[in-house]
Amino acid sequence: MSRITDIKPKSKRSRRYSIFVDDELTTEVNEEVIAKLDLRRNQTITPQRLEQIATAQQDSQTRQAALNLLEYRARTCQELAIRLRRKDLPEDSIQRVIAALGENGLIDDQKFARQMVGSLRRRKNLSKRAIANKLRQAGVDREIAEAVISEELAGYDEHSRAEQAAAKHVKKLANLEPTTRRRRLYSYLQRRGFPSYLIRDVLQEVQPDDD
Repeated sequence: MSRITDIKPKSKRSRRYSIFVDDELTTEVNEEVIAKLDLRRNQTITPQRLEQIATAQQDSQTRQAALNLLEYRARTCQELAIRLRRKDLPEDSIQRVIAALGENGLIDDQKFARQMVGSLRRRKNLSKRAIANKLRQAGVDREIAEAVISEELAGYDEHSRAEQAAAKHVKKLANLEPTTRRRRLYSYLQRRGFPSYLIRDVLQEVQPDDD
């Protein structure tokens, strides 16, 4: 029966270790894997155990890549998966790591959505539809996005938001001919997700003398 005959650090300051099975270098792992699998000298080793070690090492590498991305900023499960795939990491490892991060509370799409909605509400004059689109673009599931918007934006006054957006943007169009100014303002509000009927009302309030 094969055994682990030695576990040696690759260098004095290295956190990676070489594992020797029957005195032959078999694989390399980091400290996390050694601790997680309780690897020790003289342990019996089987092909299944070696496969378990390889999987644990791959997941450790995938987890570190994920944590590096999350350290930069919060991300949804979908976005994190996309970024990890770009690093050519195995799909099964990506899915295991994302599931584990979710269980540990390190990634939470609902929390992400709440924070994003709060930020957009404070900084932008957008319609609910535009906010929902931004959530979906960030990878938030449609059901989660709808639930969060329903709760976080209860009583959200889209008319007031459209008025604020129009009043601010119209100052940048002051030198334009009235018809052009009105058309530009309409397009601006439309891009922010406001419906046509509301835009027409707001334009009439902001520029009542243009007709």
